[in-house]
Amino acid sequence: MKKILLYSLAAFVSFLLFLILSAPAAPLFSFFGKDLNNKLPELNISSIQGKVWNGQANLGYRTFPTSLLSWNMNTSSLFQKTVDFDLKIKGESHRFNANFRASQNEFQIHNLVGRIDADYINHVSENLGLTFTGAIDIQNINIQGTHKRLDKADGHIAWNGGEIISRTVGTQVFELPPLKGDFSINEANGGLHLDIYALDVNDRKQILIEITLKPDGWAVLKIKAGLFQLAGLSWQGDSNDNAIEIEEKVL
Repeated sequence: MKKILLYSLAAFVSFLLFLILSAPAAPLFSFFGKDLNNKLPELNISSIQGKVWNGQANLGYRTFPTSLLSWNMNTSSLFQKTVDFDLKIKGESHRFNANFRASQNEFQIHNLVGRIDADYINHVSENLGLTFTGAIDIQNINIQGTHKRLDKADGHIAWNGGEIISRTVGTQVFELPPLKGDFSINEANGGLHLDIYALDVNDRKQILIEITLKPDGWAVLKIKAGLFQLAGLSWQGDSNDNAIEIEEKVL
């Protein structure tokens, strides 16, 4: 009798999972979409196709080019009380791959890799009078945390160097060497932090740009005087001084 009950329960659970995974993704999003729009009002999700376990949708954020998001769920993860998705994002001048895993208490973004061409960022930066050449490679970024905080972040980016063109006062062209970036957790506020740096002749890091995304969605950008010195511009003071500091709500 107990075995029959267990088998019946297992069959019932499997049937429920089948119904959930076979459900169209669009109605499910419409159920949660309002809450998502309240938290990320500048994120636009449209043209949702496919099922919960496998599908795609268009993503838009601010004035950046539209991205196509596709997902594929590892259905066996549900028996471990987690959801596990392989994600792909691609569009004009950008592409990313990553694995996303979440349980009731935590989430993980694992092995985020990809490439962002200059044209993608120039869509926004040219309104500030700045454009640049080349591409940024995203190298094995991993982020782990809960709905309250980030616990771990690592990974790297690399820019192959090139020109930065400023049109704020006339047109000025600056040449910069290859730059690298390392992700970590900002110990002061628990946000996601990125140090962008150049290596000197002794392979020592010279921090040129610091970017922190705070838990409340505010981003802080600090550009060091050393960046201007590296571009051949005269700048009084120490190379580690903050020459420009900007804070903006992005999420």
